[in-house]
Amino acid sequence: MFPNKFTNHYQIKDVYLNDRYFKKTISYLKKQNYIKFSKVKRMIGFFLKKNYPFCSILLFNKKIVGFLGTIISDKYSFNKKYLNCNIHSWIVDKKHRPLSSLLFQNIIKKKYTITALSPPLKLFETYKKLQFKKFIMIYNLILIKKFINIFLFKQNNFYLELNLKKIKQRLNKKDYQIYSDHQNLNFYRFLFCQKNKKTFCMIIANISHKKKYFKVLNIIYASNKKFLKKNINNFYKLISLKFNIIFCSEYLLKKRDSNLSNNNFFNVRKKITIYIKNKPLNFEFNNLYSELEY
Repeated sequence: MFPNKFTNHYQIKDVYLNDRYFKKTISYLKKQNYIKFSKVKRMIGFFLKKNYPFCSILLFNKKIVGFLGTIISDKYSFNKKYLNCNIHSWIVDKKHRPLSSLLFQNIIKKKYTITALSPPLKLFETYKKLQFKKFIMIYNLILIKKFINIFLFKQNNFYLELNLKKIKQRLNKKDYQIYSDHQNLNFYRFLFCQKNKKTFCMIIANISHKKKYFKVLNIIYASNKKFLKKNINNFYKLISLKFNIIFCSEYLLKKRDSNLSNNNFFNVRKKITIYIKNKPLNFEFNNLYSELEY
């Protein structure tokens, strides 16, 4: 522990949109050399809300020497709402790094569920000291072209709904909020529906490129996993035609939670270390409101 005489020179401040520290924080981010400002700016811009701070800053004698980028959002686990704080960036000037964990003071006090989905290896021990629990997230990549056959082309009772008005009519309050929060052009939002049926699945996704040539639809959120899994071949056919893709992917914590069929000749699984603090007892994992969405 550091003596109070030393730590008294430091302060932790939560920064909100357009408050007294907002411009100073942006200026600090532009001048630091640890993370590209364009990357941090992009994350700040996607989910910036008036009610929640977009970061915590570390002040030394009233000068900013550290930044903890946060995305705070309402999330749901088995229909129970909780506040989630995702850490997307952690920057501290070199000579002040012994005090870098002070940046977590305010968010830990507020009892958020805190996720760190892309921590660099050098921070693993720091997260452990802050009593985060280690988890292995699986990135599951599937080749979907094998599932597309002539029979499905001729007889298909499923469709993708992309019309905003029609989507709004069908979504409940919780899912419409998620839909609205992800209106940035980087996200693909649609309903996977069965004709003449009320059951459907809302999908939030993005598209990335592998080896520059292969497009992948990365599923970030599925509102009705049971329906999606049951009709996955029809889903593959529709997204292949609509988005001109041959791969689909998902993120999960347990293999049994996969929505994508593994009965194929090309399935790649990549393991990624993540850290979570205050994880709900029943936990439905997704990458909503996080840097892994883009």
